[in-house]
Amino acid sequence: MAELFGQADNVNLAVEKLIQKCGDDKRVLTVGYQPAVTLLQRGCTVTVIEADREAVRAEEGYHTIIGVPGEFDLTAELGGEKFDVIILPDVIGRLKSPHGFLNEVRRLLAPGGCVLLSVPNIAHARMRLMLLSGKFDYSQLWVTCQAQSKLYARKSVCDLLETCGYLIDSVDWTEIPIDSGELVGALESLGISNLEAVLASFASPESTAFEYIVKATPASEPDKVGKLSEDKVRAERAVKELEAELSVLKEFKAFIEPAFKNLESEIAKKNDYIVQLENAMNDRDRG
Repeated sequence: MAELFGQADNVNLAVEKLIQKCGDDKRVLTVGYQPAVTLLQRGCTVTVIEADREAVRAEEGYHTIIGVPGEFDLTAELGGEKFDVIILPDVIGRLKSPHGFLNEVRRLLAPGGCVLLSVPNIAHARMRLMLLSGKFDYSQLWVTCQAQSKLYARKSVCDLLETCGYLIDSVDWTEIPIDSGELVGALESLGISNLEAVLASFASPESTAFEYIVKATPASEPDKVGKLSEDKVRAERAVKELEAELSVLKEFKAFIEPAFKNLESEIAKKNDYIVQLENAMNDRDRG
């Protein structure tokens, strides 16, 4: 099997998409220098958080904060500064406390600001095939994914952001499709017969997404209340549907139980008749 996360072009494309979604002339906080040069060229003021002191650059135009994200008081370090965009390229999975850091940076956003993040998709088709075959070869993972202590798929990263007080504005992705020949060969070796259905599943965006690029904005209290209300309405609707199904099943049970009893009675009568016939035949043979 090909290296699962081995195409650096997709990593660079994820950063390019983050920059495109950032826009021009913004106050930007980013973890790492990778997006910084292009952001400066687009008229942005850029503050960089960099954990590696040796990687710190002296180029004019950057404001650099040295430290591991989530392990120092970023709010105090910035002295109340606010940002239009906070960019987190492949950062969330490396943090000790993603919840704590996302809550902290949410408070650093100016009104109308957003967080842009990228995260590897652990549900990529090749990962699914590897696990289907009962294998997990760590060396096949893309090097940035190897550094992730926490791994995410689309739903789990969106759930993470929502629990930290964000609304999901958009979800984009870079893509590495899986070759149909590779897929068929892997599935045939596992004895999976319904290849058409499996092929359709593995061709979906959930399978071919290589990295998710998520834009999230801070949720206001009305937003949070609104979402909870929507969740409550959906839950109540689901309960009503289940109650309706249960009522139908109870009615069906009430209808079918007498039929079962009648059927059992008829079967018993037929069995008795069969026994009588067998006895009569035995008596005739003996006579």
